[in-house]
Amino acid sequence: MNGGGIVINSWDPLALRGLSDFNAFHQVNANLVYQLPFGRGQRFAGGAGPMLNELVGGWHVSGIFRLTSGFPITIDNGFTWATNWNIEGDAEPNGPPPVASNPKNVVVNGVSGPDIFKDPTAALAAYRPEWPGESGVRNSVIGQGMFNIDTGVAKEFSLGEGRRLEFKWEAFNATNSVRYDVRGAQPSLSYGAAQFGRYLGTITTPRFMQFSLRLAF
Repeated sequence: MNGGGIVINSWDPLALRGLSDFNAFHQVNANLVYQLPFGRGQRFAGGAGPMLNELVGGWHVSGIFRLTSGFPITIDNGFTWATNWNIEGDAEPNGPPPVASNPKNVVVNGVSGPDIFKDPTAALAAYRPEWPGESGVRNSVIGQGMFNIDTGVAKEFSLGEGRRLEFKWEAFNATNSVRYDVRGAQPSLSYGAAQFGRYLGTITTPRFMQFSLRLAF
């Protein structure tokens, strides 16, 4: 199968104008580091003694948030070389391209799993292999985007003379959200594929946590 930005017909290089492979219409990023207002010199328990301050002071929380709209993908023409002897073309839509709904449980040929399309059979019927001279359509389907939240909680202990000990707990993909990898689904997006549109991997990792202890001096 061909890459996303390769010219199929050198006589018509603009035929494959489309979305960039890395295109995402929207992206929202946010990060937070917040020291909790407890302990000596803070809003609450500002006059705490050494023992109480070690208990309630020195806490802070952090987080990273990322959300994007979906990434595009191309439907391959099904291992035919109608226009270019060396490079396959892309499938040609029969009409408006099918809309991806990204359901998690779709049965195709008796196999259940996540698929780009709610009705893969109807989605496949919306395309045909390109004819000689055609290049097909590039990045006509939008899959899933990224959603991820990382969090952390840390506690500092003063050891005097500018030394401190920091204990931290961090959770990555704290909500254990799943977003499927539309680029990884490329092998199932060839015209005539038995499991058309089947997702084969994710762009998120399962939630995992880590603990750390750091001495600063």
